[in-house]
Amino acid sequence: MTAIVMVGGGIGTLVAPPISNWLISLFAWRTSYVIVGCLVFLFVVLPAQFLRNTRPRVDGVSPGQPEKRQNEPDPRANPGARHLSLKEAIGTRRFWLSSSMVFWFGFSSYVILVHVVPYMTEVGISAATAANVLAVLGGLNGLSRFVLGSVSNRIGNRQVFMVGFVMVSAASFWLLLGNRVWELYLFAVVFGFGLGAGVSHSPLIAELFGLTSHGVILGVNVLGYSLGSAAGPFVAGYLFDVTGDYQLAFLACAVSGIAGLVCTALISHPDRNDSDASFG
Repeated sequence: MTAIVMVGGGIGTLVAPPISNWLISLFAWRTSYVIVGCLVFLFVVLPAQFLRNTRPRVDGVSPGQPEKRQNEPDPRANPGARHLSLKEAIGTRRFWLSSSMVFWFGFSSYVILVHVVPYMTEVGISAATAANVLAVLGGLNGLSRFVLGSVSNRIGNRQVFMVGFVMVSAASFWLLLGNRVWELYLFAVVFGFGLGAGVSHSPLIAELFGLTSHGVILGVNVLGYSLGSAAGPFVAGYLFDVTGDYQLAFLACAVSGIAGLVCTALISHPDRNDSDASFG
C-alpha cells in the first residue's frame, strides 16, 4: 500500500520537468513559479482536506470487532519485534544505523536531483533534453516504487534498500564515465529505479521498532534523510566551485551510496527478545 501511494511522487517527477520547461519558455521562471504554486494549491492542498482518518482499520480493527485500546499494537503487524518507545528506540544501535542509512540515501539522491540538470547543460545538452532525462528518472522512480514495494514483501525491506544503494552507486559511477545523450538516459533509468528503494523506509522502521510509537520514531529517523538531502547538494556545489567540474561531486555521490549500503548491511533484525545491543 505504501508503494502504491508513493508512486504518485514518481509520476509527479515524470510530468513536472517537461511542464516546467514549457512554462518557463512561455512566461519566464518567476511567473512559472507562481503558476506551479497555484497548481500545488489546487491539486495538493485542497484535495488533502477530504482525507479521513481510518486509524481503527489500520490498527487491525474491522467492523464487528471490539475496538482496541488506543496505541495497542496489532501483534499480526510485527510479530518479530518488541514495540519500542522513542526513548527505547534511540538507545539501540539499529536506530542510529537506520538514521545513517537514510542520511546517505538522501545525500546521494539530492546530489543528483539538484545538480544533474546543471551538469547536462554544462556539457552541452539542451535544456529540453535535460528536462526529458529528469522526467525519465522520475518515471522509473515511480515504477520502481511499485515494483520494489511488492518485492520487499518477499525479500525484506532491508534487502530492498541494499539493492537501491547498489543501483544508485553504479549509476553515479556511470555518470563519471559518459555524457552522451543515450548514456544519460541509461543513467536515469538505473538511478531512478534505485531511488524507489525509499518506499521501504516506513515498513522497515515498523519492523525494527514496532508500531506503538511508529509515527514519532519514523519522524525522528527521517531527520537523517533531511540532513543528508540538505548536505548532498551543498557539498556537490562546493566541490564544483573548487574544481570547476562535477567529477568529484559525482564520485562523492557514488561513495555515499556505498556508505549507505554498509550501514544497511549492519542493521540487525530484532527477534522476539529484542536482542539488538543498545547503548548505555
